[in-house]
Amino acid sequence: MLTYQAIVLGIVQGLTEFIPVSSTAHLTLAGRLMGVINLDTPEGSREWTAFMAVIQMGTLLAAVGYFRPEIIHIVGGLAGTSPAVLFKAGTSGSNENWGRLGWLLITASVPICIVGFVFRNQIESNLTKRPLVIFWALLGVAALLAIGEATGNKARGILGLSVAEAMAIGSAQVFALVPGASRSGLTIATGLVCGLNREAAARFSFLLMMPAVGASGLFKLPGAIRSMNAGMTQVLAAALAAGVAGYLTIGAMLGYLQNHTVYGFVIYRLVVGGVVLGLLGSRRRKLDGAS
Repeated sequence: MLTYQAIVLGIVQGLTEFIPVSSTAHLTLAGRLMGVINLDTPEGSREWTAFMAVIQMGTLLAAVGYFRPEIIHIVGGLAGTSPAVLFKAGTSGSNENWGRLGWLLITASVPICIVGFVFRNQIESNLTKRPLVIFWALLGVAALLAIGEATGNKARGILGLSVAEAMAIGSAQVFALVPGASRSGLTIATGLVCGLNREAAARFSFLLMMPAVGASGLFKLPGAIRSMNAGMTQVLAAALAAGVAGYLTIGAMLGYLQNHTVYGFVIYRLVVGGVVLGLLGSRRRKLDGAS
């Protein structure tokens, strides 16, 4: 992998982590098109998973930097409240509000922590990188986004979430472990179905990605560095590019959703799904010709 290729992949990661189009699918497609990955062997699949896990830390740092004021308030709120605040009909004072948001994020993070640990070997296998899996995941989440936009009343902010709704959003995040699904796509769509307004659904989604990506990255980081085929220069360049692109994308996405629907992303996912299907057909024709 050349440095300029690593930077391109980092930009792709940063742009697509926070919009509902699937960063893993775009990274995998970009990597295949540039010829920098080989997913036909278990070693190649593990190396690619390791590379993605490390450069994803760049987008994590972007989120931490962007939401730094909120994070400070959430930490202070958690320190001054107990989980009982989740079940209060109303909270009094900003500290309790921040504390309730913190406990909602913790609650919503439980499903992906459990599933990610139990099924980590399947997640890292080449099964989850297959183009056909990506194709169906792209279409499935496009449908969910359309349903959320069409049916959600978009009347509530984050603090209007119940514990059950936070768990629903967190459970939806589990399916983001499948490339093509999109963590932000699933969580934003589920937030819309739960009645959140678009900006609140996206904000909760972006805050929710930090515990999951942070835990995954720190867990995989030592082994990932040892198993990666890319050099340290390429990895750092990709992570830096992902961080810069991700920081800019967060603000742009939150601003966009204040006045626009998510139907544009639905259409985009369908188009990308068509591209993946076309690549599958082309590959199949080449295999048939070779035989």
